[in-house]
This record gives sequence, structure tokens and C-alpha cells, in this order.
Amino acid sequence: MHRESHIIERLRLWQEQHQSDPVEMFAELPDSGKPGEVQNLLTRPSVGDHLNDAIATCSDDDLNSMKTLNDGQLIDPGSDRPFLQRGDLVELVGGNGNQQPILAIFIRDFETQSQFYTMQGKWVHRAPRTIKFSIPGFLDRTSVDELLPYLPLNEVSEELADRLHSFDSSVPREVGSSIIRKMLDFWNASDLAYRKHATQLDNVHDLMAHESEARFVALSEVATKVFGTLPKGHSRPHPILYAVHRALMQKDHGFTVDRRNHRITRVFEVRPKRETRLITKVRDWIRDYQEMVVASANRSEASSPSSRPQRASPIVDFVNKARSLILESRRTRTSLLSSGLGPSRVKLDPQTTEAYSLFQAVHSVAFSEADKCIIRFLEAWACYSVFSRYSVMHSLGPMVLRAIGLYEDRRLDQGTCWLFLQEIGVLAPWENRTVFHTQLALPGHAISAELDDIHRKTIEPETRLSLRDLKDTMQDFRHDWGDLEVFCIDEEDAKEIDDGISVQRVAGSSSENWVHVHVANPSAFIDPDHSISSYAAHLTETIYLPERTYTMLPKSWTQARLSLAPHRPVLTFSARINGEGAILENKVTSGIIRNVTYLTPSTVKQHLAEQLSSEVMTVITVGGQMPKRHKRDLQSSLSKAQIEKLQLLQSIGNKRRKVRMRRGAADFDAPSPDVSVYGGLYGMPIRLPSHGRSRFYEGDPVIQLRLKPWDPTVSLGEPTTSFVSNLMILACEVAAQWCKERNLPVIYRCTLQNPDLPDPTAFLRDHLWPSQDQYGNSPISVRFQYINLVGRAKASTAPSPHMALGVKSYTKVTSPLRRYGDLIVHWQIEAALRQEACTGASQFKIHDHSYLPFSKARLDSLIPGIESRERLVRAGARSSTVHWVVQLLFRALYFKEATLPETFELFVWTKGNLVYGNIVAGMLKGLGILVDMVPSALTETTGVDIGDWWEVKLGRVDVYLKKVSVEPVRLIKKAEGSMGKVAASTG
Repeated sequence: MHRESHIIERLRLWQEQHQSDPVEMFAELPDSGKPGEVQNLLTRPSVGDHLNDAIATCSDDDLNSMKTLNDGQLIDPGSDRPFLQRGDLVELVGGNGNQQPILAIFIRDFETQSQFYTMQGKWVHRAPRTIKFSIPGFLDRTSVDELLPYLPLNEVSEELADRLHSFDSSVPREVGSSIIRKMLDFWNASDLAYRKHATQLDNVHDLMAHESEARFVALSEVATKVFGTLPKGHSRPHPILYAVHRALMQKDHGFTVDRRNHRITRVFEVRPKRETRLITKVRDWIRDYQEMVVASANRSEASSPSSRPQRASPIVDFVNKARSLILESRRTRTSLLSSGLGPSRVKLDPQTTEAYSLFQAVHSVAFSEADKCIIRFLEAWACYSVFSRYSVMHSLGPMVLRAIGLYEDRRLDQGTCWLFLQEIGVLAPWENRTVFHTQLALPGHAISAELDDIHRKTIEPETRLSLRDLKDTMQDFRHDWGDLEVFCIDEEDAKEIDDGISVQRVAGSSSENWVHVHVANPSAFIDPDHSISSYAAHLTETIYLPERTYTMLPKSWTQARLSLAPHRPVLTFSARINGEGAILENKVTSGIIRNVTYLTPSTVKQHLAEQLSSEVMTVITVGGQMPKRHKRDLQSSLSKAQIEKLQLLQSIGNKRRKVRMRRGAADFDAPSPDVSVYGGLYGMPIRLPSHGRSRFYEGDPVIQLRLKPWDPTVSLGEPTTSFVSNLMILACEVAAQWCKERNLPVIYRCTLQNPDLPDPTAFLRDHLWPSQDQYGNSPISVRFQYINLVGRAKASTAPSPHMALGVKSYTKVTSPLRRYGDLIVHWQIEAALRQEACTGASQFKIHDHSYLPFSKARLDSLIPGIESRERLVRAGARSSTVHWVVQLLFRALYFKEATLPETFELFVWTKGNLVYGNIVAGMLKGLGILVDMVPSALTETTGVDIGDWWEVKLGRVDVYLKKVSVEPVRLIKKAEGSMGKVAASTG
């Protein structure tokens, strides 16, 4: 015990000498059994007879400069910043074919590579996304400057990337020696902690795992479990945290991470003990089978087959059954090299099937208990991706596939395993791999039993949560908006309406108007500690996939009580705007709307646009006819008075856009394909993998892609319908300013500039503004450069400018029905409104926030998880859209279910994987997805710039990887301006 205390004391001494105290990302993270649990600290003060609107006078001057963006508080990047800075310590894994981790110091970023200096005294270039552990500010940046004269000033070629390189012999030996010594000191301190607690770290999965449920734990939580609780006021030394990180990351299985965000969140998913035991069991079966095969091959040929000893093997039985099922599947579906299973040769008449279904299940043979174990092992490999990158487990799946003997012409990888699971009737032929993402944890997919239980209670009629649970906590304070007409502008098939807009002229003024953004008000009915709030916290956002929607709040609640409609409650964000678009006054009001008009963007455009676009929307359908979409009760004709109101709102929205453009906002409109999937009247119900018996499908769903015309190089003139989004941004500005004036801790959104990059304000002045046309549109190549300089958006409890939007402060408030972050801000605002009504005094600059449901400390602890989850949801939605577009292309290209153009136009979007294969990524016009353009003699001769237009033809479509490759045919048009040439080699 004395020795252990001595080690800890030495580590603390190291911490004091080498590094400031670490900033813990999460003090504690709850198990997945209680996703996103929120503590209810809301006090319910007694309230008066009415709620006074809190009206704040604010200045929106200096409209023609960046000054107004720089007069506020700039947030400290902190330890959870999304970018690395010179002097940060990082862990590198896998370079030079070496799987062992090494420490390195970050030097600088290039376009697609980052530069590091390692503890071995060598430099290396590699992709920054591979970094999973870092310690910000490990070294002062100036102490690293001595290395700069001896390091490459540009990216290196593909052959040199990801390899360790020594300095030239002419470099003085003392260069970098102090840096290496500090890294080695850190490594030795961490290794000392690792060896001292080797037993606990080797068995850490047993310490942290639940028997049957996956858990999410912070690195600091695991360290506490292994090393013990720290005295109050003490922080865990970095070497100990790194020792724990190394131990977890080097496990073959049991711990997984969100590869996009783990460096920042330091959160691990701990897989269940039950799964680990199953994986170990099947691993032993496969190894026994391999030994049996080798022994059989070595047996003397003189032995007759009947005399050879045979041993019972679960693998042999499974292989024989699987081979028979694959042959059965191939009688009705074609299996292609691109990890895809073709459409069914059996076509169904929907009139003869239940619920007008386009496909039906046909069950085949049953799986034994041993079969189920092997299937779950293969799912862990190909579906859930639970094995670490260098795990030996990756060698076991191919052994099973090889034994089957029906995949000789394919790579025996996870893609082929996915196809195999489809061919034996475990997965549907069109299954979306996104639904198996364990960290995304979609409800209803057997990833979390408790989450699935809450989901079941929100959707099944017999268990649906009662509407009687909804009580309006703001009912005594609502302003009745009476006959004021509220326009709700959304697509015709929108299921939930979050917001509406209205306008009132200011009496006695010819140029001033009040603009109101009325937002749905679920926060007044659902307490932060309600079970639905916990469910919403886990989901974080309503997740829209083409095949189904996972709503954050129960549909029965939103559609019946909360979605905007006549006589429904709202939280209204209002701004008094002058003729130049400046905000003169703001207020936030609880209210009720009575007069609601529903419109579609196309209806608004028809009545407001001087000229409608002549381009036709791209529509591609496979599998039959897509039924007509459900339409709400929409108004298609407008009165003169209604048109005048919309024109006024359009004018105000466009003026606000110009104000933001002068402050540095940069519109960036990427194509967004609208993909629909139809399986019948019941939609596309969730079908879990079939473990009981083989389940094949006759028939296939209909897939349809719709894409509006898109060309980022053509100025679209004055935006016609985007004034609505400009007014939504205005509402978020008003909310942020209102909260800022009251010192309310809320989730502000801002941009975080990397200080290692050039000042974006100089680029704005010298390049972006001069390139803008009369409508504020600039060439996309210029916008690309500017957005990269402005930096990534970040959430914070401190208000700070959002340069990409051109606003001084910003918080999201316009979608509380489908975004948990918005819901939190609404809860905070309503608590402040009630407090002002109760006390009869404004909360301006008040620092006592004990009445709020969320303290600043609580929000600070929640924000990293919310941000990480938001990124996961966006990535999952994008990945799902790409999945169904690829499915559509797969069926259209290989099975001629739709006519495709001979060639497509491709807009070069990014340099993609330039370092690894010279692949250029581009946006395919007409499909709206990123594809890879493979290099050719033509591209080497012509060169490729971001912003080029190329004519291309489709190459390979890979269903598992969701990848489409295209081949260049000819260069259509060079980029306007230069973003830097994409050559075959950058050496």
C-alpha cells in the first residue's frame, strides 16, 4: 500500500512539473440503462395574474463592418477543441505497419495531412482523423519551433505518408532532444502506472461491463474504478489517464469508441459480458475447426475416408447448413461481387398481400443454438464492428467464409460476410447497416433493452403514454395572438410543424416592423425529469432515415397537442426591425396562436418569385410506382393581403441576410437528395436479424430519389424562399441576446477559430466581399476557403460570435419538437419568464440562477455528449441516405430497373483521399451524393481543381461500403479561381 501511494505521489509530481491539471470531459456518465438522465432542479414559484413581456432594448449598429462580431466575449478553445495545436501530445497507432502506440507532438496541419514529431525522434505525416488521444498544451508552442527549419513545408507523396522519417545527418543532435525527453518521461510515468495495476487493467472489462446491456463510460470513470477515488480538489494525472486509455484500446473486443469524436469526449462503449463470452466461445470453435482441418490435411492419404476419425464440430454443422441456404437464396436472387444481393425474381402483386405490402417473408430451416452463436459472432464482425482495428478476431470470420466454399471470387472481408448473412436469411437484402451502429443506438433495434422499452411505450397504442399527462406550466402567462396570421411554410408531407412566422407594422412608423417567429412549445408540458425527457436526451434529435423516422417526442403528443395549429401554445421570439434590417428591440413571449395558414415553399415561390426555374427535378425510381405522398391541409391560393405580408417578411428576411453577409456570413447550400422508401401501407417496419430460422424475402421495396436542380457555381440571384431560414436565424439571435442579457446559461453555438490558421477577417475583407455579386453570392471556391478559416461550430455556455452565420451570439430554439438542445434552451427561458412574473422584476444581469432547471455546471457537463450525439445523428442520417441512393443505383445499373444517363456531371468537392490512393471526391449532379473519381491519364494530364466540372460515367457500386466510383470522360469547365491543384502526387 505504501508503494502504491509512493507511485501516485510521483505521478502527481510529474503532473506539476510537466502539465496543468486536466479538464475532465464528464464528471460521470450514466449507463445506457438511463439514457441522458436529466436531474430536475426546477423550482415552481408562485406566479401572479399575468406575465409581463420582457422587452430588451438592444443595438444592432455597425452593420457594415465586422466590429459587432468582435465586441463580445470570445470563448476559450479549451481542452475539447476540435482541432490540434502545436505542442499538443498525441498517440499514434499503426504507422509503418506497427500496431503498437507511440507518442508524438503535433506540429501543423496541411490540406489532407498533419505533421507530427515522435518520441523516437522521427517525423511523420498522417491523417489527423486517426488521433484518438491527445493532451492539449503539453508543450509550449514556442518550444517546438526549433524543429520547424528541419521539417517538410508541404504534404508528402503517398509513398512517404504514414511512415517514420529520420532527420538528415546534418541536423544538430541536440535539436528535439528536450522534446523527446519530455515525451519519454510521460511514457515511463504512464508505463509505471500501467504495470503497477496490470491485473486490474487486464480485467477492466469485468470491472466495468454489464451482464446484458452495453454501457457508456468516461475515461475518468474507468480510472476511478481502477485507481480509486481521488481526494476532493485533486485531478487525475495525465499519465494515469493515458495508461487506462492504452489498456482499453488494446483489447481485442469489449470496448468500442466513436471514431469521429473520441479524442474530445474520451467516452468508451463497454460491450456486455454476455457478448464477450459468446465471442470467446465461437473463437475457440473456429480455432478447433482449423486444427481439425490441418490435422485432416496432414493425415496419411493411405487412410481411407471412412477410417479417419471425425470430431463433432459446431462449425462443420453450420457450414453445411449455410451452404444449402445460400444455394436456396441464389435461386431467387443474384449475388454480385459488389457485396450486394439483387432484387427478387419473384414479383408480388400488392393487392394480394397483407397491408398492400411489396414484399413478404418466407421462412426456411431453423437455426440451432450453436448456429445462433456463430451468427451473432459474425454480426459482431460485419454489422456491429465491435472488434478493434488490429484485433486477431478479424482473421476468424474469413475462416468461416472460406469453409463454405461459395465465395472464391470475393475478398473474404466484412462486406462479403454482410452478403453471407443476407444469403442465409439473417438480414434483409436491402438492410441499412446504419441501424447496427451501437453508439447511435437507434430505438427498436435491440441495442438497449431499456431504450427499446421507452420506445415501445411511445408508439404502441396499448402502452402509449397518455395525453392526460400533459399539463401546461405556462397556461396562466400566455399572450393571445388573436387574429394575427401565422404562416407555417413547410413541405407538403411534413408530419410535425415546429415554427411559423408573422409580421406587424409598428404604429406611427413607415419603415419599422415587428417580426414574430412562433415556435412549438413542448417544454411547457414536459418536465426535464420526465421519462420522455430522458428518452429525448438519448436520441438528442429526431432521426430521419429514408425508410423510417425515429421521433424524439411521441407522435401521439406532437400531432395532437404540440405541433403548430390553431389554438395551440407557442413560445414566440420577436424583433423590431428598421428599414435597414437592424434589430432595435427584442422580446420573448409565451402565447397562443389562433389564425394559422399552411403553405409549401413552392406555393410561396410561385406567388413571390418573378421567374420560376425552368429546370426539371431529377426523379429516379426502382421497384415500381411510388404512391402519392400524404398531404396536409394546405392553402394553394393567396389573397392580395396575404401576398403583401409574405412580401414584407421576404424583404425583412433578405435584409437580415445582407446584414449577416456584411458581418462575414457565408451561405453554403449542399445538395440534399430526397429519398423515399416504400414497403406497403405499414411502411418499412423494423425487422431484427432472424436468429430463430432463416427468413428470405419475395419482392422488394420501391426506392425513389428526387433532387432539385443544383449548381454551386451559378448565382441564384435574390433568394425567394430562403427568407424563412433567415427569419429562423433571426429568432435564434433574439433568443441568444435575450438569454445573454440575463446571464442565463444556455447552449450557445459559436465558431471556434484555429489560431494556427490565418485571420478569417482579413480573408473576408480581401477576398470574400470583393467576390460577392449584388445578392451576396460569391464563388464556391472562395466560400470553401473562408469556411475553413472560420472554423468549426461549437456549443458553449458562454455567448460568443458565430462567424459563419454573421451573428454576435446564437442559440438554437426553433425546433424543440425534434432537437433536445432546443428543448433545454426553452426550459431555461420559461423558468426565467416565470421568475420575472413571480418577482415582478426583470432578470437583467442577475447572477442568482437557483431557479433554473439546469445550472451552468450541469450544462457544461452535458454539452460534450450532446455535441457528439448531434454529429453522430447527422452522420447516421447522411449515411442512410447514401445507402438507399446506392441501393437504387445498384438495382438500376446492374438489374436495369431504371434508365440512367450514359454519363453524369461531377463537381469536384474535396480532395478526398488524396494521400491514400489519389482519389478525388466529387458531388454527382442529379444524384446529390459524394462519389470517388478514380485517377486516370486524363486527370494527370489536365489536373483537377476543387470547383471543376467533369463529365463522368459510373464505375463500381459497393453496397456494403456505400461507395460509388466514377471514371472521368472529359473536363467540362475549370474552377472559377484556384483552390489548389489536385495532382496525382503532392510530393
